[in-house]
Amino acid sequence: MNEEKQIITFEEIFKSKKEPEKKEPPTNKRGYTYTLLYYAIVMYIIASIIVIVFASLPNFTKTYSEEELLIESIAQDYYGLATIPESLWQTVSTSEYNTEVANVGNYEGFIIIVNAYNDVYRETFYVTDEFGFEVFNVALFEQATKVTRTWDDGSTIVLYRGDLLPEASIFRVDDPVIRGPQTMLTPDASSILNFLIYLIMIPGIIYFMKRDIVFDYNEAKSKGKELIIPIILGYAYVWAGNLISNALSTYIASSYNLNVAESVNQRAIISAVTSSTGILMIISAVFIGPIIEELVFRKALFGLIKNNTVALLVSTVVFGLIHVVGEASLAEALVNGVAYFVMGFVFGFIYLKSDRNIVIPTIVHIINNGVSILLILILL
Repeated sequence: MNEEKQIITFEEIFKSKKEPEKKEPPTNKRGYTYTLLYYAIVMYIIASIIVIVFASLPNFTKTYSEEELLIESIAQDYYGLATIPESLWQTVSTSEYNTEVANVGNYEGFIIIVNAYNDVYRETFYVTDEFGFEVFNVALFEQATKVTRTWDDGSTIVLYRGDLLPEASIFRVDDPVIRGPQTMLTPDASSILNFLIYLIMIPGIIYFMKRDIVFDYNEAKSKGKELIIPIILGYAYVWAGNLISNALSTYIASSYNLNVAESVNQRAIISAVTSSTGILMIISAVFIGPIIEELVFRKALFGLIKNNTVALLVSTVVFGLIHVVGEASLAEALVNGVAYFVMGFVFGFIYLKSDRNIVIPTIVHIINNGVSILLILILL
């Protein structure tokens, strides 16, 4: 009897069972290249043509005086402060923003205005008189605007000054300068513009990325409820990224004594969301935008770069730069850009953690933007 024939190895027990084959994602470098080119053409060439057309249409533009632009800036910046000459205040105080700003008091012949929703300006500038009334106190105002440059809660006061308007003695040369008059698209037109650009962009990107979208969707669908934990973790990464970016922005601003306003991108979104056509901006910002950005900045860019570290770095830088190109100064781009660079890194990290499947980072991106828009609507 041959005893060797009776010995069965562990491998032989399972040799007849086939291991499930792991599907390889499609190779689509041509599609990735076309996607990036198409994005650039629509975003910068076609969008410019649409802006020119919109500028020629009645009711799509409005010319704002410098004082109106100052008021608009304060209406959109919770921590902002500006001064308007008393002689001009009566002509602009009835503007569309008059309910969005508060008249704090008079100083050196100027009306001091702050954001109407700022709930700390009274603690910062007011005292209680002998009759129990809150009154504006010049000494407190000068201490806060000339010395500490902070509100009562420790937040930085952002002082806006006009380029040609007379100004009070509280301003410094590095304070944000508002230049006017300016003719700009109305918030309604901006909402329509963004929606139209995305509407033009998404069919082409889906066409070039069709194979990748179908593959990633099927892979994600096969996992079912297993996606819940990665999505929750992804959103936790976003929150952590927000905390880090806020800390970095504050550190940079305080270290270099920068007094920076709210980002151009953020102000544009707020203005458009609160307009009468705001629903179009909400659809663009919450749904279409995240889908396009994840396909372009994650799927396409990472698809062209094999090395994960290099791809993450390039994607982070490009994503950040795209969102700060409209900033008025290097200081504003530096401080406001931190949030976008960090978010670019976070979404790229989530993409890699998801084995380069675009579904999870897209869902997290949609949730993040949805929460941001909801907060804007609640606070404003």
